[in-house]
Amino acid sequence: MNTVIRSFLTDFSRLVDKQPDKAAILDSEGRVLTYRKLSDYIENAQSLLEKDGLKVGDTVVALLPNAIETLILFLACMRGGYTYAPLPCTATISEVSHWKDLTHARLCLIASPVTNSLKEQIDKMDWKLLHVSIGGNLGWLGEGSAASCVGGRLLIGSSGSTGEPKAIVLEIDRLWSAGCAFLRYHQIETTEVRFWSYLPMSYLGGLFNLGLIPLAAGGSIFVDEPFSGKTFLTFWPTVERFEINSLWIVPSILRGLLTLAERVGQAMPRTRVERCFIGTAPVSLIEKQKFSQIFGIEPLENYGLSETTFISSERINALGMRKQGGVGTVMPDVEIKLRPVEKEEDALQEIMVRTPFMMLGYLDAQGQLTLPVDEEGYLPSGDFGRVVEGQLLITGRRRDIIKKGGILIALREIELLAESSASIVEAAAVRIEHPFYGESYVLYVRGKQPMNDEKIFVGQLSTWIHEQIARHKWPERIILCEDFPRTASGKLQKHLLTAEGRQHG
Repeated sequence: MNTVIRSFLTDFSRLVDKQPDKAAILDSEGRVLTYRKLSDYIENAQSLLEKDGLKVGDTVVALLPNAIETLILFLACMRGGYTYAPLPCTATISEVSHWKDLTHARLCLIASPVTNSLKEQIDKMDWKLLHVSIGGNLGWLGEGSAASCVGGRLLIGSSGSTGEPKAIVLEIDRLWSAGCAFLRYHQIETTEVRFWSYLPMSYLGGLFNLGLIPLAAGGSIFVDEPFSGKTFLTFWPTVERFEINSLWIVPSILRGLLTLAERVGQAMPRTRVERCFIGTAPVSLIEKQKFSQIFGIEPLENYGLSETTFISSERINALGMRKQGGVGTVMPDVEIKLRPVEKEEDALQEIMVRTPFMMLGYLDAQGQLTLPVDEEGYLPSGDFGRVVEGQLLITGRRRDIIKKGGILIALREIELLAESSASIVEAAAVRIEHPFYGESYVLYVRGKQPMNDEKIFVGQLSTWIHEQIARHKWPERIILCEDFPRTASGKLQKHLLTAEGRQHG
């Protein structure tokens, strides 16, 4: 594999020199930053971070909303050689504390969407706190020159097969190069692309898919608050108002737009959208076809992992090859092999991936990086598939890690949390289909003693769990069981749990 890894710093500098007055980032407040202005603010932000004592290799935790300021600070960390470790603004103090311990962060960036109560608790931790002003003038960044560096790293939360919390460590130059490869694959050569950034910037989708990739194209980004139910009502007017011509959607957005259009009962007028990509979770062939028929836009599904970025993608000139479960052809820079899964009656084959854009590894609590590849450098995806007529088909997905509305949730993490309660002896989080989010889960629990009032018990447990984890991780419901179904050897049979237990609440 002879793929050349490009330099984010070099490429971005060339873009600034080539098109200094072209719009790079804009928002609903009417703020527009050209490439030159963006470059200047990135350098100012890096200088500000240096004045706070940061050195190359230091880690910055960020609890920031979707905003122009967030992208500037992220890119400043990448320019300064820092490690950027974002969390959602809805994170709990327990999650922040764990993330700080895992990443050994020296600085925390925090902004107004975080509650005052959480801010006060975070302020008591042993690190520096920088309060970020969101909206309005960017003068608070100050002015100052800062030496560029070799590039920074990004830490994204994940969980491994053991369920132990850890972080995916990604290098900026590999991410940037993966974005460039994606653009080449789809033959996007115009700098006039404009994406709507509404995926959370605390996750890879918001920083990579809707941050680095538009910039790698020399295009522009309309920065907006994260997608919510109210966004559906103004979706197409927003596309027109801010001249969005490129969309990146997740299945929950696709399904919501379809549902709304079907309620209206009429075909939607064509928009200025020229390209639409969809990923993060499974979507059916029928749903993609419906979307195309109603909106006149062909959604191109892609498949990848946070650890590897893109593995495969559909292309507009090869839609005649589409099949149910198909996620396009394997990207030119990527290699896969299918490893038979032993002791499986249906002869499943796990997708193994080798790519030049691979993560650096998982970070453990001791600060060590581990990269679980085989002797040939292939990473197990945890997903099952096969190749038919050149198309990669996903035949099964890992059951212990789900993507709810495009956000990764490790079910083992939920189980370990529930089992840390003094009243729970065992917990099992079971994936379910969800009409809006694509996937979600139900939490089954076994209590340590008989309950006088099971409904009160489940309610109290639910309240406690809600206090421990962010809202998007909450279970759809909690079901109390007397026992769990097991095999003769005592192995838990999760797939039988849906027929067990008593539902409450």
